[in-house]
Amino acid sequence: MSPQRGPRRQPFAKCRGARQSAPDPCRAGHQGLVEPLGFPRSSLRRKDEAIAAITEAGGFGAFALLHDTFHHHLSDEAVLYPHRTGLVHISGVIDPDLPLAKIEDEHRQLLDGRDILGNIDQIRALLADGYDGPFSFEPFSPLTHAIPNIEAALRASMGYVQRALARDAS
Repeated sequence: MSPQRGPRRQPFAKCRGARQSAPDPCRAGHQGLVEPLGFPRSSLRRKDEAIAAITEAGGFGAFALLHDTFHHHLSDEAVLYPHRTGLVHISGVIDPDLPLAKIEDEHRQLLDGRDILGNIDQIRALLADGYDGPFSFEPFSPLTHAIPNIEAALRASMGYVQRALARDAS
C-alpha cells in the first residue's frame, strides 16, 4: 500500500476509510506492506503515522512497514522501527548539489560510494537493531534503466553494500 502523492498534502487520516473496503491480507496468506513516502506532499509521510494507521486497521499481524531508504531520508525521520519492518527498499542519490526539496524518484539510482542518502548507515542501523528481512533495490532513474549490462551493475551495487557493511563490522 502506498499513500497518495499530490500537489498538496492530504492528511492520511482522511484516507483511512479505504481500509474498510480492503481485504485482510492475512486471509490470503500474505502480509500487507505500508510504505510511507517521505515527500512533503505525501498523504503518509512518516513511519509513526503508518504505525498509527496499521494499529487502527487491525495491527501488525496483517501489515508491516516498508522502509525505503530514499523516503526515510526525505522524511527527515530518525526512528527506523526494524521490528515493524517487513521489507527494505534501497536506492541512492549521487548528486551532492541537489537540494533536498528537489530530490525526486527520477534521481534514485543503484547504490555506490557517492550516495548522499546515508543508505549504509540506515542498513547498518536496521540490522544492528534486529531487522532480518529482505532488501531490494528500487532505482527509478532513467540513467539506471539505460545501463546496457544491468546485471553487472546490480552485482557491483550489491558488492558495494556487502563490502561497506563488512568493513564496518571489522
